Amino acid sequence: VRPDIELLDDDENVVVVVECKHEGIKLSEAVNNQAIEYAIKSRAPQIWITNGKQHRFLEWIEGRWQAVKSSVVLEAVRESGCSHWIYVDENHKEWVYLGELPEAEAVTWENTKEFLANLLHYGIIRTNLREAQAARKT
Repeated sequence: VRPDIELLDDDENVVVVVECKHEGIKLSEAVNNQAIEYAIKSRAPQIWITNGKQHRFLEWIEGRWQAVKSSVVLEAVRESGCSHWIYVDENHKEWVYLGELPEAEAVTWENTKEFLANLLHYGIIRTNLREAQAARKT
């Protein structure tokens, strides 16, 4: 069993495990645990979980998995010039929306390339944010 997506560094170490769920699936504790299991096996320090409309970001900090505040992530997305990814729902809550991800059986390059390109760009934003946070701590 493997994660949906693994992002690697230059030395081919897994730095992010990405767990993608269908838009109708809630991001539950069970989904978190599944992603954590993948991250532990691959020794990834970051986890991204998405159903296309909701996202969770976890990082291994000080010996435990900790959530990254969405306000920090939204600010980084805006600062990178990608504010068009920010979706406001009917309750005025903001989400990062990277695009649609079809059912697994229907996935093709054509219907997923925009989502994957956005996801990779988003990965760069998150990496820059993480590096900036680490630099502030020193």
